Amino acid sequence: MDEKAKKTILAASRAPTFNQDMMLEIFSWLPVKSLLRFKCSCKTLQALISNPYFIHLHSCRSPHSSINGFFIDDPNSSSTFISLSNGAGIAAEKRMNSILHSCNGLLCCSKAGSESQNYFICNPATKECIQLPQLTRNSLLCCMNIAYDPSTSSNYKVICVWRSNFSTALLQVEIYSSLTNSWRISGVPFSAPKISFSKAVFWNGSMNWLGGEGSFYSFGVEEELMKTVPLPRVLSLQNCMYFGEAQQSLHLVAINNHHASRSSTTCLDVFQMKSFSSGWSIIHRINLSVVRNSAFHVIGLVKEQGEDVLILSMPNRVLSYHVKEETLGKLYDESLHGLHCVLGLDSLYRVHPYSYTLCPLTL
Repeated sequence: MDEKAKKTILAASRAPTFNQDMMLEIFSWLPVKSLLRFKCSCKTLQALISNPYFIHLHSCRSPHSSINGFFIDDPNSSSTFISLSNGAGIAAEKRMNSILHSCNGLLCCSKAGSESQNYFICNPATKECIQLPQLTRNSLLCCMNIAYDPSTSSNYKVICVWRSNFSTALLQVEIYSSLTNSWRISGVPFSAPKISFSKAVFWNGSMNWLGGEGSFYSFGVEEELMKTVPLPRVLSLQNCMYFGEAQQSLHLVAINNHHASRSSTTCLDVFQMKSFSSGWSIIHRINLSVVRNSAFHVIGLVKEQGEDVLILSMPNRVLSYHVKEETLGKLYDESLHGLHCVLGLDSLYRVHPYSYTLCPLTL
């Protein structure tokens, strides 16, 4: 442990009734929701939990990419939060109009202003929300996605892609940094045929989007370079039901038409990529007999006690499917909020995975 950083945090959180090393050790293992309650109890704990060194230490010791729930963004109404634990939701920031993207506990949101669209970064856990500086190419915006890895830094970036003024076939990247609180152009306009910005996944230091011929697009946030990465050879994008990250790996879930044709049930293949160099491997082939004759979509893949769990959207319901046990559990039904849709990659409703974080939005 860095002794200088340790002395700084302990000096800021002196408590005569506690051994200071023990207090730092114990609190760094607690869940975020507990820490937020302790933070309000006294100035000593507020100083401890607000310290950047403590926040970084806590992030390193938290389960990596542990998902606490999902925000469902309704374009005609407010956002809904579905918890993976006890069903208790958290309130969305009142002044955000639409959730554009989520990444490790931070939300990128938009709100229409009198003259232009305004964009915000929000942390629902700490109830912080800051407005981003105005973009120079607002009318041609394609996407705005957050790149934030709490295990490496408390700083975050926002990756914006817009259509070039020279040609609508060309794209331009602009990057916001929380360190400078400003935007800057990255590189030169480039072409990315068939890229889909409806689903962005930050993984392995890169922002990733589906699209292309047998590949997906990946933008390295630090090196600021766009590249294409092959998809599984057997995969058709038309059959893709889910594209996301869990436990430091990238995942794809797709319908396997070949196996499904042999039975009356839907067969899903779950692909995993642990690194760009490792390529794809099939980790599960699932026959979903439990959802026979029901429309559904996969909106998430999470780990629960080391086992893979698919989050399924069905009319009026959101269910959890435990892959190993082949059992269903109910997370949500329409009696709670009245959501009458099947969510998916092509749905007007957007599903954003969410995990609690202590990340401060201002330095």
